Amino acid sequence: MKAIDVHTHIGVDKVYGYSQTDKELIEKMDMADVERAVVLPFPRPEWRIKGENDLVAQAVKRYPDRLKGFFIVDPVFIDDAIAEIERAVNELKLKGLMLDIDVLRIPRQKFEGVLEKANALKLPILLHSHHALSMYTLPMAGWIDRIARTYPELILIWSVMGTIGIDDVMKRNENVVVDTSTARYAMDLMRLIPSAGATKIVFGSNAPIEHPYVKRKVVDNANIPDEQKEQILRENSARILKI
Repeated sequence: MKAIDVHTHIGVDKVYGYSQTDKELIEKMDMADVERAVVLPFPRPEWRIKGENDLVAQAVKRYPDRLKGFFIVDPVFIDDAIAEIERAVNELKLKGLMLDIDVLRIPRQKFEGVLEKANALKLPILLHSHHALSMYTLPMAGWIDRIARTYPELILIWSVMGTIGIDDVMKRNENVVVDTSTARYAMDLMRLIPSAGATKIVFGSNAPIEHPYVKRKVVDNANIPDEQKEQILRENSARILKI
């Protein structure tokens, strides 16, 4: 069963020290039977945005049949962010946006201008967080719910499965899905499916922090019908990302 991985990174992670080239990512994808992947820059604490987005665009050019590129912007500097969105879409030909939701650093209201621009351009957004508090704060789910209701056509991929209240948000909003990158066990999927549905979960590995082969086993080992596994591994992502 082929898979689509919606959450991978290339470059150098200056926060935790991980790194991955596009060639290394392709090798890992082949091991996990992943046919396509969304490739993201690593979040940068110093937000040197353009170089990271250029790196993603170069990877997509080298592997156009395997990689779909998303880019990053810094919402704090809205004029620069809007200009970079336009460059990434029009010049780099990237197909989606990653927003890093570090709840301790960027006020959430700073994202509004970027969300409006992404909505106008119909760009899917991967809402990315590497902070453990994102899982345990109910206001985070409420904020995502407000975005989804304000922009009902905007596809939102949340990267922290298990966030308190996120299952209710996914039930209320057709445009919200969650990826599997933080699912540690098959039971994590099995707990979420009855409340949110298998159609609201997409496969994501967070490579290189997690290996796609290892993360895929979480789905493969789940005691769920093969139809639901196929939805999670491939069909849902193919539908929402038009792959």
